[in-house]
Amino acid sequence: MNGFFKATLALALVLPALFACSEEKGTNAAPGMDKSTMDKAVDATKAKFVETKDALVKATDNAISAADKQIEDIKAKASNLSAEKKPEIDKLVQDLKVKKDELAKMVSDAKSSTESGFESLKAKVDAGVADLKKQIDAAMAKLK
Repeated sequence: MNGFFKATLALALVLPALFACSEEKGTNAAPGMDKSTMDKAVDATKAKFVETKDALVKATDNAISAADKQIEDIKAKASNLSAEKKPEIDKLVQDLKVKKDELAKMVSDAKSSTESGFESLKAKVDAGVADLKKQIDAAMAKLK
């Protein structure tokens, strides 16, 4: 038993010293990576995020502008329709405007988003663009 207590005492004195020596104080750097390298990697990641976000916003703004023009075209063509079809197309135009406004709100949210929620917001924006295009195509088909 005496050997057991000596070993326990030795471990109790040595382990804290080992842990204290093995930790890098003041940094969260990955093993083998100094703080400067870690900072560069973080900056590169942030820059890529901003680039991706800006590309999404620009593409969606372009899609909204194109949708505006198509909605105006649908409205212009609807004015020449019969009294039976015109109310249906007018309703579609209103629905398209609402959908476009929802998409514009999502783009506004994307502009101020952080990395944590961006992927889900990007998926919603992409789905919103696809849905708006689908609804515009359906409205155009009804005009023919």
